[in-house]
Amino acid sequence: KGKRKMGFGDKTYWIWSPVWGREDDEFPGLLYFRKEIELRDTPVKGSINISADTRYKLYVNGTLAEVGPCKGDRQVWFFDTVDITPYLKTGKNIIGVSVLRYPVNPEMGNHSLFRTFTPGLYVHGYVSTKSSNQDVVADETWKCRKNKNVQFLHEEDGFSPLMIHETVMGNPSFAEWNTDKYNDSDWENARVYAIFEMPPAISPGNLFPRPIPAVYRKKRVFNSVMDIK
Repeated sequence: KGKRKMGFGDKTYWIWSPVWGREDDEFPGLLYFRKEIELRDTPVKGSINISADTRYKLYVNGTLAEVGPCKGDRQVWFFDTVDITPYLKTGKNIIGVSVLRYPVNPEMGNHSLFRTFTPGLYVHGYVSTKSSNQDVVADETWKCRKNKNVQFLHEEDGFSPLMIHETVMGNPSFAEWNTDKYNDSDWENARVYAIFEMPPAISPGNLFPRPIPAVYRKKRVFNSVMDIK
């Protein structure tokens, strides 16, 4: 196993929705998280460590930057280190994360993904400019909101190990949610997990660096209208 790099100190850097209830634990749920960062001059470097239970998609100013984490288990949980420098700009920046949380019951989610009893999003990193440095960490300043217009369905009536089918209803209230054009003033402030809720001795608190390379995504260039039909 890789050497553990994450030290919690007096903060966990794990957050979740403050309005998440028992009924939310029974079905797959999709949560959106937003964090606004103001950069007064040219960004030089940005890097964050990120993880989630169960899956995340990281966006920076509306652009998909990474998907993860690696599959963990009850003994070890993994985080990704993501270079977000190419996506940063002077002025307002938005770190957006969508988190798909599967219930602990394997019949209600993808069988290949282990999940714990503690859903959460982990972020710990920094952004530097020519004149300043600032931390980018998961705390109560992050905004969050559950998207109730997405449902994840079984692909078959019997044994359904993947549960990758979706029913999605359009919701204009989430349009451009991961960009600086969006107003999140009515979203909830995230709740920060205490140390006793997210102990570093068990998953998902016991974070280790990703042991394998991330998936490579090739950008496709469309040459004509016919290419996208």
